[in-house]
Amino acid sequence: MCIDMKSFYASVECAERNLNPFETNLVVADTTRGKNALCLAITPKMKAQGIKNRCRLSDIPRNVKYEAAMPRMQLYIEYAADIYALYLNYFDPRDIHVYSIDESFIDATSYLDSMGLTPQQLAKKLMNEIAEMHLLDRFCTPAKPVPDFTNLSKLKKHAHIRWAGFCHLLKRAEWIQSVSQFLHALRMDNRTIKICSACSLLLDTNPPEDRIGWKKALSKYGTDSVECAAMIADWLNGTKYQKEVSSILRSGECFSLKYLAIDGKDLMEHGYFGPVLGEMLQFLLDYVIEHPDNNKRELLIQLAGDYEET
Repeated sequence: MCIDMKSFYASVECAERNLNPFETNLVVADTTRGKNALCLAITPKMKAQGIKNRCRLSDIPRNVKYEAAMPRMQLYIEYAADIYALYLNYFDPRDIHVYSIDESFIDATSYLDSMGLTPQQLAKKLMNEIAEMHLLDRFCTPAKPVPDFTNLSKLKKHAHIRWAGFCHLLKRAEWIQSVSQFLHALRMDNRTIKICSACSLLLDTNPPEDRIGWKKALSKYGTDSVECAAMIADWLNGTKYQKEVSSILRSGECFSLKYLAIDGKDLMEHGYFGPVLGEMLQFLLDYVIEHPDNNKRELLIQLAGDYEET
């Protein structure tokens, strides 16, 4: 279970002022440092206006009126300590992994049965008690439903696929906005971040419905990401996309420049250089994706020549 306090510093300052952070423009920044002072936090309302969390005061649009709060780290530490003490009412310290002042991971697996709660119910219970403890209950928006992760085990036992499935469920439930940022925060390796991020992009735009679409997806996102996306879509929706992707991979049909029967050197011999060369390679790849039987060097050279003449 991951517990992340939304806009923690700004929310604490709002609580101290009896303000609603979802209705208040407030930034935590040392205004004595001038207009380029770094904002340590801004309220959710300001984020909703497109203002970045770690901006500078000068980055805030002039038409946005806001209240500035001087950073009070000792106060934030006290709030965080109170919240951690609440966790200790229910969990052994060895099962609590503090990631930062406003974020913790809790292994609640062994506590659910004795507490008679589902993971979703336990998360809601902790959220409510944190809110009540700091008199924030009147300011809390309704909690987003906690995704059901119980069926993740049905996905192929492969780290990338399960991480991609986990991230997709979180993003679909609006618990995270960016798969890449989330995995970077967890210090995942670059390969996992790349695969899961691309998989998320493909799933967000709806999986292709035909063979040509899947080959274009393989060209754009890469084999690993597309296989992850196909498996996750099948898992969630009962489709058979993975069967189509596997068929493409077994067939040897061209979907990337690596397998195109012509390369940049061939085109240079026919007068293509610079950006035009890259554009022609992409044109030929798109053509071969739609006409797989025509991935032949002589035919593609002729096609490039005919295109140049027009």
